[in-house]
Amino acid sequence: MPDIHAWVELLPGGTDERPFPPRTRTFDSFYSQKQKTLRFEADVFDCEVLGEVPPEIRGALFRVGPDRAYPPLEGDVIINGDGVVSAFYFENGNVDFRCRYVKTERYLAERAAWRRLYGKYRNQHTDEATTAGTNRDNTANTYGFFHHGKLFALREDSQPSYRPIATRNPRR
Repeated sequence: MPDIHAWVELLPGGTDERPFPPRTRTFDSFYSQKQKTLRFEADVFDCEVLGEVPPEIRGALFRVGPDRAYPPLEGDVIINGDGVVSAFYFENGNVDFRCRYVKTERYLAERAAWRRLYGKYRNQHTDEATTAGTNRDNTANTYGFFHHGKLFALREDSQPSYRPIATRNPRR
């Protein structure tokens, strides 16, 4: 694999100075990166920004995507991850960040059991028997939309989930 710095263009003036220390390992492949999980909920205040955020920008940028709260089964796909809402909040040139799992029936069942209960993507035969009759497929990890001031998250073939997720700026 090529070193990640092979992809960095020279900065103006012909130098190769970088704002960060050089990395010592090579860049992982896309496949390897997409199979890793964060397992992370957090509030980060006053994010470090390279450059400046214009003070006129005020609002939020939301992202809905998958992340596994518990380790995956061998050969499973990333889209079988639990729904995560990430949000950047902009105000007066500052940026805050919030990241939260969507508290679906599936997520809450696994959290209560302290382990993974549901098996491979779209294969209920790999689930533990205790999950019978539960909503295994609504991971709320594909799409998010606002309706009447509330953020809903869903998978493309499931009913939307509403839980008070990362919709409010953590400072308020």
